[in-house]
Amino acid sequence: MAYTDPGGDGVGGWLSVFVVMLGIYSAQSVLGTLVELYGNGDMAMILGDRWAAAQLVQWGLLILLVGSSAYVIWRLFARQTWKTVRITIAMIWAVGVGYVALGVLGASLVTGAPIWYLLQNVDFRVYLPVVFAIVWTPYFLTSTRVAMTYPRRPDDEEAVQVFQ
Repeated sequence: MAYTDPGGDGVGGWLSVFVVMLGIYSAQSVLGTLVELYGNGDMAMILGDRWAAAQLVQWGLLILLVGSSAYVIWRLFARQTWKTVRITIAMIWAVGVGYVALGVLGASLVTGAPIWYLLQNVDFRVYLPVVFAIVWTPYFLTSTRVAMTYPRRPDDEEAVQVFQ
């Protein structure tokens, strides 16, 4: 990967691993959520009239996750400026922490369970997006490949490049 790329720039090496992992994580999250939501035949009966709200919350979160992941992946390939790195780091944290927070808040609103109760009973998988963000943020800030692929320029210079 990075060892065979003499230029050291472009989406390759660990940066390509990030892109693949982001795509796989999004797909795995969607499938896992759908299995949890529709895999239990009693879920609709248990939630009763709140079943439609539960579906709305889950589908909204999935659309947010897939849409933001797809945008970051597209941006990493299409816009090779430092602003892409800033957006990627912000999205990693916003989606990682926001997805979990909105999921717990949505579950609390739909089921009526207290948030503290839901947080006490969460699965370890809930924390994986935070670990993902902790691992990849330093990479984006210190990697030579990232620095060469997404050069740092003042924001006004980026705007000028668009019109050249």
